[in-house]
Amino acid sequence: DSLALRDSGVAGEISVAFVVGADGVRRAIVDIPGTKSWDPLPNHNVTSVGTDITALADRSTSYEQGVFEAMSAAGVRADEPVLLVGHSEGGIVAVNAARDASASGRYRVTHVVTAGSPIAGVAKELPDDVQVLALENAADVVPHLDDGANPDRPNITTVTANEQRGSVGADHSITESYEPIATAAQFSCNNSVDSFMSSVSDFLDSPNIETHVFTVQRTY
Repeated sequence: DSLALRDSGVAGEISVAFVVGADGVRRAIVDIPGTKSWDPLPNHNVTSVGTDITALADRSTSYEQGVFEAMSAAGVRADEPVLLVGHSEGGIVAVNAARDASASGRYRVTHVVTAGSPIAGVAKELPDDVQVLALENAADVVPHLDDGANPDRPNITTVTANEQRGSVGADHSITESYEPIATAAQFSCNNSVDSFMSSVSDFLDSPNIETHVFTVQRTY
């Protein structure tokens, strides 16, 4: 629901939410929405087609750097577990951010959830200790733009369903397509999904959430 809220907001709006699990450990959940600008020319909107192209090429983007700056401004510490949640372009950015945060030691990204994101290429670079749940709608063209299957690795679980909603936009929609897929996945009795949900439970079961909202923009 929070990712859908960010998706309906202004371009570049992301959130950093803190939760405290039953073990007393503080964790951070970062919601990263997808593309809002289809202008191929450089502009201030980080959720643009240019970001898509750069992120798919396994390169760091202004959007990714903005996510890190937002996490810093919110007060995420280097040792705190982080869950990155991204839709469409936001999922590509989330996977690249998890890779780069692990390489630099800047943040401890333990989990990533993507919805409608073409991550087959970028996910190959992820370290084994980052757990990924990728939700894909067979009727949605976007997660198939990279023309490849996600890596078959113990830390990467891909859930595919067929949610035909009658239009390109609806097939790619968080609320119309991907929230139903996520709900169905939780009750699928699939061992890989169950294992992921168990590992991420401390992010999801906290009754108290402290949310910080930021807007990421590109400057020249």
